[in-house]
Amino acid sequence: MKKYTPCICRIPSHLTTKVSNLIYNTLQAGLGYAEATEKYDIDEESFSGYAFGGGQGLAYFITGNISIDPGIQVTSTKLTYSEDAKVRVSYTATM
Repeated sequence: MKKYTPCICRIPSHLTTKVSNLIYNTLQAGLGYAEATEKYDIDEESFSGYAFGGGQGLAYFITGNISIDPGIQVTSTKLTYSEDAKVRVSYTATM
């Protein structure tokens, strides 16, 4: 049985500016640590490394507490294999 467990711990930072009474522009940035473990029967492989990301979007407030938030985010990481530092894997995700 193959098992894959990713983990990304991220410290986010937000910057929000008011566009109008109902619309806000948001910028996001984050830095974190990522770890991925893959198990297959008795074999286990582990990769880890730093991750970073950023994004931008708009928040349209329907009421004072409810908003619709379309936007885009990009997260990237370079992971190093636990048994051989020369083996590296890169991931980039866009949402």
